[in-house]
Amino acid sequence: MIFALARLARLHHWVKNVFVLVPLPFAMVAGARIDLPSFLLGLLGFSLVSSAVYVVNDILDAEADRLSQKKRSRPIASGAVSVPTAIAFAGMLAAGGLSAAWASGHARVLILTLIYVASNLAYSMRLKHVPLVDVFLLASGYVIRVLLGCAL
Repeated sequence: MIFALARLARLHHWVKNVFVLVPLPFAMVAGARIDLPSFLLGLLGFSLVSSAVYVVNDILDAEADRLSQKKRSRPIASGAVSVPTAIAFAGMLAAGGLSAAWASGHARVLILTLIYVASNLAYSMRLKHVPLVDVFLLASGYVIRVLLGCAL
């Protein structure tokens, strides 16, 4: 079960959060002081929330994923993780992520994290089927990551 939950969280996608680091060299040259614990809390919070979004997306897509040769082995589609367990797991990831974002001490970090959640829920629930809007929403996730790095 733990392995299935880790697969469901898509921890390997956390590499996308490298975009949070983009503003750091510029901030440091400009004389900014980086509070490492605060930075790491914000990054952890965003990473946990991004995993929660993946879980919600997999819950919503489970039926279609079962019909896909490529996606039917995903934990929910394959039955390795039940929908109620996935919902609870997504809730725990989101709560932990939002708590860490709040604990970073930067209000903008929490706001950007909430914007990321809202835009991704809109994407997962409906907007991924709207041409061009889907591309803009996916791209906005990377812009939000850079802005998060600025806020941290």
